[in-house]
Amino acid sequence: ALSSLLERDVFLEINKRLLKEFAGRQLGGYDFQRVVEEETGEDFHWFFNYWLRTNRYLSYQIEKRTCTHKGKIYESEVSVVCRGTIAMPVPISAEFTDNTSQLKWTERYRKVSTLKFISSAPLKDIQIDPAAGLALCKEPPSQKEIELNKASEP
Repeated sequence: ALSSLLERDVFLEINKRLLKEFAGRQLGGYDFQRVVEEETGEDFHWFFNYWLRTNRYLSYQIEKRTCTHKGKIYESEVSVVCRGTIAMPVPISAEFTDNTSQLKWTERYRKVSTLKFISSAPLKDIQIDPAAGLALCKEPPSQKEIELNKASEP
C-alpha cells in the first residue's frame, strides 16, 4: 500500500535505508514510520495508524460512470465510493476504445471521489487499482466479521 503512494525511487531509497539501518535487527512499526517520514518529509501517521495499528480495511467500488461526446472529445466521469474504513488515495484507470488509458487517483478525505477523464475515444472500461498493488476488499466484511474484529482489538 505504501509503494502505491510514493514515487518508485523514493520507495526504493526507503528500502535501501531500512536494509542498511536494520540489517539483522527487528524492524518495528514506529521505526518504519520514522524512516518513511524522514525520507519523504511528510506526515504518514494516518497511513501507519490505519495499516499497522487497527483492523480497518480498504474497499472502493465504482458507483457511477458516464461518457459524453462533445465535439471532437469525450468527457467521462467516474464516481468511486469508499466502502471501507480506510480512506486513502487509490489509483483508478480509465481505458478507452482506441486502446489508450489514463490514470487518476481518488481523494483521501472524500467518501465519494468524482474523477473526470478527457479523451478522443469513448470510455471502454474502468479499473480500481489496475496494478493490483493494494490489499483491497472487493466486498466489505459482513457485520458479523466486523464485530468479531472489534472483539479481538486490544
